Amino acid sequence: MSRTTLSELNGRQHTGGRTFDTVAIRRPAGIEVWFDQGLIALRHPAPDERAAIVAALGLTADDLHPTDAPRIAAPGAPRMLVPVQDRSALLRVRPHLGRLTAACRPYGLRSRSRWSRATPSVDRPACSLRPDAGRRASRPASAG
Repeated sequence: MSRTTLSELNGRQHTGGRTFDTVAIRRPAGIEVWFDQGLIALRHPAPDERAAIVAALGLTADDLHPTDAPRIAAPGAPRMLVPVQDRSALLRVRPHLGRLTAACRPYGLRSRSRWSRATPSVDRPACSLRPDAGRRASRPASAG
């Protein structure tokens, strides 16, 4: 790591078999971190893969977004992105972490994220789960 100013650190991150540059900047509200992890591979989940994970999240078919389908995104470790109908569907997510971990393991998935489309009052609320870590990584919030 190297410092360019007292409040900025530049370094390299090694994860998922890849290495990329990072920048960390101290701000009044906390530390802001930037990095470019390169191209992200995308694929559609298999029907059984999708069904198992959606069920383990406690979602129903009515909760899913009608036009945005779930995708597997692999910026290193693959994760399923599950778009939901709206913020109320996002807030209804009640994952069973044991079932979610069991559903993800056969496909090599690491974490799942859900979001709803931006509206005039809410800009992309999102939530991410890390069943491999046994906890919720973040609460539903405006992702800005």
